[in-house]
Amino acid sequence: MRFFIYSLLCIFVPCLCCQFILCVIKKRRPPHLALHLIWTYIFLFYLFMVLEVTGIGTIWDIGKFGDIIRPEEINMIPFSDTSFITCFLNAFMFMPFGFLLPLIWKNYHTLTNVVLAASTYSLAIELCQLFNRRRTDIDDLLMNTLGAAVGFFCWRLFDLCFKKRRKKAVSLSRWEAAFYLSLSIGGQFFFLNWYWLL
Repeated sequence: MRFFIYSLLCIFVPCLCCQFILCVIKKRRPPHLALHLIWTYIFLFYLFMVLEVTGIGTIWDIGKFGDIIRPEEINMIPFSDTSFITCFLNAFMFMPFGFLLPLIWKNYHTLTNVVLAASTYSLAIELCQLFNRRRTDIDDLLMNTLGAAVGFFCWRLFDLCFKKRRKKAVSLSRWEAAFYLSLSIGGQFFFLNWYWLL
């Protein structure tokens, strides 16, 4: 349980500090702030689950597994050695990404912005996996991005059905979502060290 909480805090603490700066110091108080924060925490917990499943490497892993670049653990040829179920699961994992971003933040109401965010986040995960024994795979990047695109179209359908009832998306900053995406990766990469708990 303590490992779970520690890993969760590595993501939430940097993001909560960012929220504190935006809300208190910058005095950003958009309407429906409480609802926005609830959806933000749901999104952050989702990012935590993604990072738990993918198992990114950390700065503390450097040197533990021999060379940082291990060619036998890197696949740059699309769909050369991946099963259908793995591709499906990678796409499915990022569908909430493509749905939640435009639901929470209005500057992600375009497919381009969602796909760019998803591909960048997935690429960051794959690069961090160079530091541990996880496989760095172009297929994961492609299917994660595809899954986010499918999630975006699910949001578009949802938006068309409930546009009159739902409240408009708000944000604490134009870059709020980008801050959270960066801080979630950075928090785990720099602060997650299991040996501190042993």
